[in-house]
Amino acid sequence: MSVVVTEESWFGRIGGAFKGIIVGVLLTVVSVPLLFWNEGRAVKTAKGLKEGAGAVVSVESDSILPENDGKFVYFTGTANTDETLADKEFGVQFNGIRLKRNAEMFQWVEKKSSKTKKKLGGGTRTETTYDYEKDWESSLVDSSDFHQKGGHTNPESMRFPSMTQEAGTVHVGGYLLSSSLTSQISGDDRLDVELENIDEDIRENIRVKEENGTTVAYFRPGGQYDDMPRIGDIRVSFTAVPNSMVSVMSQQKGETLQPYVTQYDTRLNMLSMGNVAPEQMIATAEAKNAQMTWILRALGSGMMFFGFMMMMKPLSVLADVVPLFGSIVGAGTGFVAFLLAAAGSLITISIAWIFYRPLLGVGLLALAGVALFFLFKRTRSAKKYAADEMGDVQPL
Repeated sequence: MSVVVTEESWFGRIGGAFKGIIVGVLLTVVSVPLLFWNEGRAVKTAKGLKEGAGAVVSVESDSILPENDGKFVYFTGTANTDETLADKEFGVQFNGIRLKRNAEMFQWVEKKSSKTKKKLGGGTRTETTYDYEKDWESSLVDSSDFHQKGGHTNPESMRFPSMTQEAGTVHVGGYLLSSSLTSQISGDDRLDVELENIDEDIRENIRVKEENGTTVAYFRPGGQYDDMPRIGDIRVSFTAVPNSMVSVMSQQKGETLQPYVTQYDTRLNMLSMGNVAPEQMIATAEAKNAQMTWILRALGSGMMFFGFMMMMKPLSVLADVVPLFGSIVGAGTGFVAFLLAAAGSLITISIAWIFYRPLLGVGLLALAGVALFFLFKRTRSAKKYAADEMGDVQPL
């Protein structure tokens, strides 16, 4: 463990806070088109899904009819392939949709934590603690960036990285699935690793152990693996996606499939695991659209909030000459930033809704007006309180 103490003066913090205004302005400006675009995306996707629900044609996957070319078709069947996917080094073979080699290396990992305290006069004192632990990681950890390098060195390369193989030709009945549809097939099964099938060049450095009902390979460069892992050891397991029952909604083009493009420019190209009705597939897509809409709303509103916070940061830093005053001002600016972001987000979304769906947009504008009213009321109350306090001070 290593502890580093750094201090920043009040003048240094002031300079940083004023520089942060530029970043705050950029965050606020970028959040507006993001929020506006998101509402348009959500509306177009919803309308596109509704159009798709009305246009879909149920067909049999075993018989492809020319009259369905260009139509949005729905069918079920078993996604299967004749290809055998293989990992030659570990001697694993599988006839199915996907084969994954999951590799992890035992490495040093740096954990960083910081505590910052304000000092009288406006400066800050920061204690940064660096802890080092050994753990299995799926990707290389660059130890050259560690704060404390001595005794915490990781290998520069990974002998057996993770890798994924996917069948190039997958059919459901007579239909050939596109790669975008094949990538939606899920449901991993764990596969065993058998020592006698592993390449002879690496076999002597590998030990196979049973874990969670399947066998896993442990590799140690230059020596036989034992029960105590060392830095640089690699753990390898395999999972695979078998031929599976699926439900598909896409546009027929001969025996191939491509995304169905609606008049709202929504691309519909869906696959669900199992025998799922088209109505349920559309409902699932609508739920995902709503979820993504709220995620992007939260992202845009959060960007606007932090933008306003950064623009008002100099006020709290100026008041930090007395830490208590700085905390009070910081809480006040945080509340004001929240109200401004709430109002700004609602106004942006409501304008977008007026553009895309007018009735709902008017209601949102009313909510934005309420947020601005509370902000104005709070500002007036604060001014009145300050004036009353000044009035209570009697001249000498």
